Amino acid sequence: MDGQKRQTISHSARVSASGTPHSGPMTHATSHAIDVGHAVCAGRASAWTRADSSPITTWFPYHSVSVGRRTAIIIGCLALAACDTGDGKTLREPTGTLPPPTVPAATTESPRDGVGTLASLALQDPVLGDQPILAAPVAGNFRLIAPWLDGGSIDPRHTCDGEGVAPALSWADAPAGTVELAVSVINDSVAPATPTIHWVIAGINPDDISLIEANVPLGAVQATTSFNEIGFSAPCPIADSGIHEYKFTVYALNQQVELADGTPAEDLLAFVQTVSIASANVIGTFRR
Repeated sequence: MDGQKRQTISHSARVSASGTPHSGPMTHATSHAIDVGHAVCAGRASAWTRADSSPITTWFPYHSVSVGRRTAIIIGCLALAACDTGDGKTLREPTGTLPPPTVPAATTESPRDGVGTLASLALQDPVLGDQPILAAPVAGNFRLIAPWLDGGSIDPRHTCDGEGVAPALSWADAPAGTVELAVSVINDSVAPATPTIHWVIAGINPDDISLIEANVPLGAVQATTSFNEIGFSAPCPIADSGIHEYKFTVYALNQQVELADGTPAEDLLAFVQTVSIASANVIGTFRR
């Protein structure tokens, strides 16, 4: 019976450990070892094995198997121990090695001058074309503007025939170094030796460029005129005395006037003329 079973097995097709069928002579022990190996890989024969090569029906303790079959079992287990059954429980080790990642070498090259550096950018003044050079005002450019042309007639509203209010005046190009401005109105056409003073006002801010009609700037001081009035005394010549000329003068002063409001016109005018660095005037005429 055993001999017949060996003969039948040796002529039947068997499945190798790699899973491909092959034919040819095979010993009963080898066939049995392979069968057991498959069982071991399937996780069914870690401590038990079959007693013969018949279909798996009876299991016996491993120590009851003969020495020859034990040897065949060991060989089969060794041959198939590393098999992957495809059940997801055993993973094969990778057969190759991955090359180490390539890391670019750090560069210590300094940026070249002129490439990507702020220090290399030449800072130049913007080209705005030919610009006029603004010179500091000089005394020769200092001028006074009145509501009439130089030598023209004074509007009657600024005289005793009218409202008698001080006219609006403006000036331009006060020289550099001007600290204060002052204005005077004098009639010296009749008696040049003893001129009649109609107005002296000082303490005008050098940033101001005009006097508003009938208005006194804040902080200004006014003298007592020849007519014993503080402020502006309107022209009022004797009737039929001919044409009278009134000189309106603006002064650029190099220091502040410390005299009080109501100071006699002669005193305030004398101080103004002493500290004046430039002046400009306009003549206005009036007759009755």
